[in-house]
Amino acid sequence: MKRTLVLLLMTSLALLQGCIVKSLHPFFTASDIVFKKELINHWTDQDGDHWEIAPVKESKVTYELRHYKTGEQPEEIFVAHLFRLDRHLYLDLFPIANDSQANDFIFNMHLIPAHSIARVVKLSETEVQIRWMNEKWLRSLFTQNKIKISHEVVRDVNVEDDSDFNYVLTASTEELQKFIVKYGDDDDAFIDDNTVWLKLKR
Repeated sequence: MKRTLVLLLMTSLALLQGCIVKSLHPFFTASDIVFKKELINHWTDQDGDHWEIAPVKESKVTYELRHYKTGEQPEEIFVAHLFRLDRHLYLDLFPIANDSQANDFIFNMHLIPAHSIARVVKLSETEVQIRWMNEKWLRSLFTQNKIKISHEVVRDVNVEDDSDFNYVLTASTEELQKFIVKYGDDDDAFIDDNTVWLKLKR
């Protein structure tokens, strides 16, 4: 595998102060999936953006998440799976469309979509809080040689500052889950800066 990967970065997550952890493989298996109808609704986040979460017709366990920043057309669309690992609920999100690049065929051919993982901190019929895993924390583990999970480093060849590098996990789902169970309760793994608060849209 080449050292440099070009990823589809999810622009709807630009509101996050920290970077999110990305993986080429899903964070869940079929046996981990749970389905909660409380997720299905129209939501507004802390920045006033609109999120629509709906079930996928072809599947009883899959959600489609649409993010609307401006206008009537969604700017990003994701496939989402809710799953339980150890004692926590998580969301695995995978991008399937980005309106800003919809007509750029050549550009899209160079993109590799990636999974991201968020812990579900709160889930009710009127409020959802999801907190993405923090890439800054993951970077510190790598730079201190504390972990050896398979990964690639995405870097701009013109930038020498490693704080601008992105780490992409390439480990198998089984390895990813072992990593989450072992390190997921670290105070810096899922931080407030990486939280999206969704309130029921009225």
